[in-house]
Amino acid sequence: MTRPTRRPGGLALPAVLWTLAALSLLLGSFVQFARVETQLTATLVDQQKTRSLMAAGVTYVEAALSQDQRLGQQPPLDAGIELDGQPIELRLVNVAGLIDLNAAEDALATQLLQRELQWPLEKIQAFLDHRRSRPVPAFASLSDLRRAPGMDAASWARLAPLVTVHGGSSGVNVLLAPLEVLTTLLPNNPRAVQAFDQARREPGQTPDLTLINSPHHQPVSVGAYRLDVTVTLGEGRTWRHRYWLVRDNRQGNRLRVADHNPLPAP
Repeated sequence: MTRPTRRPGGLALPAVLWTLAALSLLLGSFVQFARVETQLTATLVDQQKTRSLMAAGVTYVEAALSQDQRLGQQPPLDAGIELDGQPIELRLVNVAGLIDLNAAEDALATQLLQRELQWPLEKIQAFLDHRRSRPVPAFASLSDLRRAPGMDAASWARLAPLVTVHGGSSGVNVLLAPLEVLTTLLPNNPRAVQAFDQARREPGQTPDLTLINSPHHQPVSVGAYRLDVTVTLGEGRTWRHRYWLVRDNRQGNRLRVADHNPLPAP
């Protein structure tokens, strides 16, 4: 039986919509492998099943956002759905709550690179000069950003939870930002960050923006999202994938996957 599992603040859709979406995705999921060793066959089947479950998670979120865009206009949202007894974990973030390294003001980019990477000012300036020297947008994809000057694998691993190239905002909407971003904006007061995060999640409450008091706060929201999908199969094998969903004006403003990349298992 296919059913969505609702959690506090989660994504909820009519069961029939989820069932139809899931079944359409799973039609092509059953692949027969001939003349292949049993262990290899099991691995390939697991990979195919995981891809189908990941795609089901993306389709579910796309449908949920098309039905109620308010789902994407709140703090990072954690939800879970279930397909034929298989749980799929979802985490949705509006990219207005991330630091867009295409559009971020120099002061915000500098604060980020100094705090997270301990880059000296000369190295930061080289990055900013590289950004200015490129056509707009400077980084069309995450792959472009990973090839920027000074951006080695370790640096990218530190920045990945905090940044985007799909937001278009020079600042950050602290009402939508993940905790990691709030901590970067206010690194010396974790209690204020925790108090602000708790207040913004209380129904009917208006959080006190002075707790964060960031000059980089911009009260905007955009129709682009970061979606992390986690699938755990039998024996505790876990796969995680990150998708970037943006609205496409050429397709009636519908959401599409603009970028995606695997994430390390927890």
